[in-house]
Amino acid sequence: MVGALDAFVQGAERRIDLARVNGRIFVNIASLGLYGAIVHSPAYRDAKMRTVIEMLPDLVGPGSEAFDLRLTLPDGSQWSSARLLLVSNNRYELDPRPMTGARKGIDRGLLGVAVVGPDKPFPAVREWTTPTFRIDSGAVVELALDGEAAAMDPPLLFESVPSALRIRTPIRPHRGPRTHTATP
Repeated sequence: MVGALDAFVQGAERRIDLARVNGRIFVNIASLGLYGAIVHSPAYRDAKMRTVIEMLPDLVGPGSEAFDLRLTLPDGSQWSSARLLLVSNNRYELDPRPMTGARKGIDRGLLGVAVVGPDKPFPAVREWTTPTFRIDSGAVVELALDGEAAAMDPPLLFESVPSALRIRTPIRPHRGPRTHTATP
């Protein structure tokens, strides 16, 4: 709260990007495939981890099929299915240890794309950046936009919206509550 007040009183304005899919704005990430399917479960909001654990065997176990998410890779090759597809507002630096991701900024005017392919037993992972991106499918696509369930008719047209949002940030980082001691 104090940091927000500092930004209001003595902040600096900066512009950050937003992203859009089929006209709908998102701030952080659109997830398709595994996570998109999981978020659509009615049980997800009340029991996230339990829902993931219960759904994963059917989604990635023996006999499971990759999602109908057709895309073109930067080298021009085509993928007709994927297990997981993440489109982020600017690129996340994916670090498998300890499974975290971070962005260097959200003001570069690019989408980050990360795709996990259907190859078994070790799926291929591809990452790249682009200002626009298209997904085709033969059916309605379930996705999570900033963690919220959504469904869209294909094709899905993703685009970066550079400098779309004006924000105020504190000039100096907030260091926690200030304490005062009384003097006699």
